[in-house]
Amino acid sequence: MGIRPSAIRALLLMAAPLLLACRMERTPAPPTDPAPEPPTPVGLDAGGEINRARVLEVARSQQYDVNPGSSHRAVLDYGVEATIEPTVGAYRNPKDGFDRGVIVARFVNNSDSTLSRLGLLPRGTTYWFIYRKDGQLFSAYIPDIDTDKHDVRGVPTIAHPPTRPWRQSVAQWQLPGILDKEGGLGALGVAAGGQLPWVTCEGSGCCKPST
Repeated sequence: MGIRPSAIRALLLMAAPLLLACRMERTPAPPTDPAPEPPTPVGLDAGGEINRARVLEVARSQQYDVNPGSSHRAVLDYGVEATIEPTVGAYRNPKDGFDRGVIVARFVNNSDSTLSRLGLLPRGTTYWFIYRKDGQLFSAYIPDIDTDKHDVRGVPTIAHPPTRPWRQSVAQWQLPGILDKEGGLGALGVAAGGQLPWVTCEGSGCCKPST
């Protein structure tokens, strides 16, 4: 026995208010966490020189994003295995923040080997400090130790604009010739190591040393 057209119309009329009510009732937006504070400006000494004690003081007080995807763990030169962890608010660093210098990330050496070019000591932590001097950006890698013997300073650094604003801090080890198209080393670069740190360093930019 078929359903009468009049019965179908009656069901539709009864359901219409419910459908309209469902469409009118909007799902509330999920709560959003407040944006993190930008990195604390470190400050430079007269002549644009690095105040090492101040760098370590600020670096030790900042928070770093250890979550995979924001941080990146990789095997670098000579089998050194290290993690790069961005400062939580690095992506919100204002453009003039580099005039005073900021810590944008830390390197954590998970191995028992040394990698001098990045200031990495066995099982140690090294802070990535970016500053502007004479109009040029530079990086410094400052190990968390009492001596400056293993510091790496004055590394020319480039800030690249992305295609859209960043929503969080991200850091990576980039492989020459693969992620860095200008490196031109291809698979040889992967075999030989030479990975460079990369980090979101402004709301509309990312930073990477040139060497």
